[in-house]
Amino acid sequence: MENIITWDFMGWKEHNEPEVGLQLKWNKTLIEKFIEVSSKIHKSSLRGGADTITMSPALEGLLHPEHYDSHRKILNGGYNVILDETVDRYVIRLENLKVLEDLRFMPDASVEGEISFRPLNEYTEEQIVNYIEGLVGFVIVENLFI
Repeated sequence: MENIITWDFMGWKEHNEPEVGLQLKWNKTLIEKFIEVSSKIHKSSLRGGADTITMSPALEGLLHPEHYDSHRKILNGGYNVILDETVDRYVIRLENLKVLEDLRFMPDASVEGEISFRPLNEYTEEQIVNYIEGLVGFVIVENLFI
């Protein structure tokens, strides 16, 4: 699966000397990784990027307060955030749940310049599995010890 990206919690060290607030500023770059994975999901789904982020509650502090509404559990106004104790604490899962939960059609881009949607029964099981895999992506958090 190609929708996997790593993010280094300590990545700021490559470019800067430690300063107050630097880690918080660096954590904003995690959102860039979410956008990158989301755009890969959009490319696969042809029906939008990720709409849901699932992560361990231990990682919630990485979500920058300027972009994260911790009461409504919404990031950047568009990602629903689900905190799940059972998720690996160094893996953040992004999904297009809207499509996954109501998967009845898949895009067909076999005609150049056109996209049509056909019912699942017109696809092989392998094609369906590949499509579903494209609706999910991951950000692996490195150099964070919790």
